[in-house]
Amino acid sequence: MLPATTVSIHDRLAEYGLALEPATAADEHGPSARRANLSHERLGALGEVQVLWPASMSIGGLGPMLDRPGREKTLLLGDHVGVRSADGLRRAGFNYADRAGNAFVSIGGLHLDARGRSRGRQERIQRSGLGPQSTNLFSTKRSRVVFVLLSWSALVEAPIRTIAAAAGVSVGTVVEAIEMLRVAGFLTDAAGVRRLHRDDELRELWIAAYPLGLGATTAVQAFAGDPRSVSLPDGVRGHSSGELAVDLRGLTAIVYVSRWDPRMAFQNRWRSDAEPNIFVREEFWNEPSRDDRAQDAAAPTGSLPPAPPLLVYADLVAAREARQWTAAAQLKGRNPMLRVS
Repeated sequence: MLPATTVSIHDRLAEYGLALEPATAADEHGPSARRANLSHERLGALGEVQVLWPASMSIGGLGPMLDRPGREKTLLLGDHVGVRSADGLRRAGFNYADRAGNAFVSIGGLHLDARGRSRGRQERIQRSGLGPQSTNLFSTKRSRVVFVLLSWSALVEAPIRTIAAAAGVSVGTVVEAIEMLRVAGFLTDAAGVRRLHRDDELRELWIAAYPLGLGATTAVQAFAGDPRSVSLPDGVRGHSSGELAVDLRGLTAIVYVSRWDPRMAFQNRWRSDAEPNIFVREEFWNEPSRDDRAQDAAAPTGSLPPAPPLLVYADLVAAREARQWTAAAQLKGRNPMLRVS
């Protein structure tokens, strides 16, 4: 089993686009040493490194390790590296990383030197539980992360890169969001296994933040037209939301598309010279495999499948209109993912 500190160090490395994948169970130097493949999200594979967990992250505490060959391919992991120790490790040719995010990695064309992060600051934030008050958990990009974690429960335990791909954000953004969820008590990460907690409260907070946050940034085009049926040209992926998704036969339609194509307006006979009731928005998520997808909000309407239930519900609530609020309540009643547990 890996040392407990390794879990949070992996998160810190992910902030810099780095990932460690074990290459062997253990190497010839015993259980405190392993070989791993180091990669970077843009540079790709950087090579194999020997990962060590010394008792002390200082030159004086390394002892026999100082005489070992191949230090340029050695990565030391530990709780914290002080400023003086960091200087000594760099001069000695060691790569290192700690739980606070201090790191020196000069391997395979990558040169990373991050120093000065305090161990105490991280611990104070953890104890206070007030982290999200100083940084917005529901910023445009972090809100995407929260959305996919709530919509596809299997993603909570998925690798950071998988979550980032589903949310359409960087690895660093996912790491930030997960840390903020952890500090706020919405997520635990014991022995590398993540679990969401207080899902109902987190869901309601996301719904409340969506209209003026992430939702406000997704608007692409607005037209006047028939909201009862919408079709997309070839090559454009899309989902229905709001009234259209629940087949309410109402007065408006919300469509999330993978990209805007002017043919949409021509194909659906939409006009731009009247009060808009057709709202085209950016599809800001990448749906995981169908085996992991959440239950659909309703049967597909026309050629468009509905957006994930959480988003359909949020759009119905945001309309602030009695018919749509009633439809939102009905959607919640028949969809287990939206009901209070």
